[in-house]
Amino acid sequence: MREEDLVLGVVVAGQARAYPWWIAKNFHVVNDSVAGVPIAIAFCEQCTGAAAFRRELDGRVPSLEVPGVYNGTILLKDRETGTLWSPFSGKGLDGPLAAKRLTRIPAG
Repeated sequence: MREEDLVLGVVVAGQARAYPWWIAKNFHVVNDSVAGVPIAIAFCEQCTGAAAFRRELDGRVPSLEVPGVYNGTILLKDRETGTLWSPFSGKGLDGPLAAKRLTRIPAG
């Protein structure tokens, strides 16, 4: 990373992590753990929106990916159940975990 790189940042349990914008825009979702907490960062390059979530849900830790775009923004899908997720609200839209919600964490 260079000093002038723009980043998406999160702080979990006092630990900070920064994700370079140029990497996030290429992959659109980051699955990581910070301070032992599984998190996901979703980034939509088209609308330049981002959100961060805890990936723990009902004792599971889903791995998120981007299967495509819907209504002008990315859509998330977990590899374990195939549930589709809103990238900004964290709400399950379709699939076995529909109507469940991932917990948002502050990102900036």
